[in-house]
Amino acid sequence: MNRLWGWIVAAFAILGAALLHMTGQRNKARETAKRARVAVQASEANRHADHAARKAQEAARAQSKEVQREADERDSGTRPSGTLRR
Repeated sequence: MNRLWGWIVAAFAILGAALLHMTGQRNKARETAKRARVAVQASEANRHADHAARKAQEAARAQSKEVQREADERDSGTRPSGTLRR
């Protein structure tokens, strides 16, 4: 009978170890999924920032072109003279 209790205790110990191992695997999987979500969010934030920067650059270029066009269309009497004149 003592031998049977030993096997039963060993079986429970093996089951307990397997349960702890599976719990650890689950926690690792959750942590990996969390890291992946954070990486996706960071990537999305970078993409939004790049898009906003591109839009700002396009707007600045358009404004610069408009200012240059207005400067080019001024008559020679109102344009600066000397080295500043184009």
